[in-house]
Order: sequence, then structure tokens, then C-alpha cells
Amino acid sequence: MHAERLEVIKHLYALLNEFNDSLFILINTGKGNEQDEATIEKLYNDYNILRKFYRNNRILINKELSEIIDKLINNLHSALFEFKKVTETSASLKTEYEKEDINYY
Repeated sequence: MHAERLEVIKHLYALLNEFNDSLFILINTGKGNEQDEATIEKLYNDYNILRKFYRNNRILINKELSEIIDKLINNLHSALFEFKKVTETSASLKTEYEKEDINYY
């Protein structure tokens, strides 16, 4: 079980880094060009993968770390939906936002 927890934390860390990289690219290069939509979709997909992986594996993470990750994902969720460009540009993100009324945290 300990080895499985380590693998989950390792993979979760990799997903957080992937999301961070996508966010960095959007912030630094997203200046209204044609690539914005693809960049925004990648950011949304990275977030969605991160969130689903965490929800599916949360049981393996201790309470203290889980509380930290809950807050982090909640903040990412809020920031992502407050980012006007994302909700206006990303059809799948807007649809997800409109149907999402679950408070995961």
C-alpha cells in the first residue's frame, strides 16, 4: 500500500507540473493569436485530468496532504473559471462550468 501511495503522489505531482506548464504558456504567450484556443483547451484538459486523477486516488492520500491538495485544486478551479478568456473561448470548459454544481471540497 505504501508503494501505491508513493506512485499516486508521484503521478499527482507530475500532473500538477503539467498544469503549471500549460498555465505558464497561456500567460506568457496568450496575446490574442490563433493559438490561444488550443492553449486554453490544453490548460482545461490538463486541469480536468488532474482533478479526475486526484478524485479517483484521494483515498490513498493522508488527511493532511489531502486537505492541502483539496484547497489547491479548489483554488485552481476558481481561478480557471474566473479567467475570462478561458470561459469565453473554451466551449467544453463553459459547458463543464455550467453543469458543475458539485463542491468537491
